[in-house]
Amino acid sequence: MAKSLKQAQRNKLLFYLSIMTLPVIQFIVFYICVNANSLLLAFKEYKVVNGIIEESFVGFRNLADTYKAIFTERTFLNCIKNSLMFYGISLLSGVVCSLAFSYYIYKKGVLGGFFKIMLYMPNIVSVMVICMIYKFFCNQGFPELVLSLFGKEITPFATDLDAQLKYIVFFNFLMSFGANMLVYTGTMSGISDSIIEAAQIDGVNAFQEFFHIIMPSIYQTFALFIVTGMLNIFNGQANLYHFFGLECPSEHYTFGYYIYMKVTDAGVNYMEFPPLASLGLVLTSFAIPLIFTARHLVFKYGPKDE
Repeated sequence: MAKSLKQAQRNKLLFYLSIMTLPVIQFIVFYICVNANSLLLAFKEYKVVNGIIEESFVGFRNLADTYKAIFTERTFLNCIKNSLMFYGISLLSGVVCSLAFSYYIYKKGVLGGFFKIMLYMPNIVSVMVICMIYKFFCNQGFPELVLSLFGKEITPFATDLDAQLKYIVFFNFLMSFGANMLVYTGTMSGISDSIIEAAQIDGVNAFQEFFHIIMPSIYQTFALFIVTGMLNIFNGQANLYHFFGLECPSEHYTFGYYIYMKVTDAGVNYMEFPPLASLGLVLTSFAIPLIFTARHLVFKYGPKDE
């Protein structure tokens, strides 16, 4: 009896190791190994002495400077404001609006199948191509269309910072809509028809069905989009590179675009790397508690599917 119990425990351990080995290896290789030098760079400084580049460890000085800069420098304040704004846009469009329209498609509303295909189409075409077409439309087609229809002049994309921001916000709102909608629709399709039929027999209306049956059944997917979407606060570019390349006005910066632009500009200039590495570490220190807190809250207070 004791021997069979030990054998069962050994088999359980082997099964656990076989499942966990690959994810652990992936984490070690693609996070620790890849980012090891970046972590060290956050505590280093490069100086040119007599024409020779010398490195030295400066402790937490880079991190302290970065923390101070984030809350005082105008560029970083723009990054905070825009990153949060674009996350809010993706949350509204990619989570809330997509969820509502996915339910419409799930219930086989008028032209639901057509919209299911057409709203996902922009995700198949290259984003760069779509941005070029959209930018041309905002500069030429849309102003002329409004002028001819309503006799009103509106600001093109290229001439005004406020106009640029409005056009970019609308673009990101539209682009966040399609992909999430497809996932929601697929998840809703997995709900048993017998559950819906039983609820309808009991006399539930569409709102009751959505909030008391559909939402609890797909809440895991809904919560996943909310939690993982928070990463876009710290690494999302909001398609700024597609619109401006490396010449985006600082008023539109997000953290993702700022880091990408600075790394591209740095090239092989070692002296630029420690501040960027420390910025990445600081943003990580903000992201980890925020994401774990959000995860705790959405699963604690969300609906249950029992």
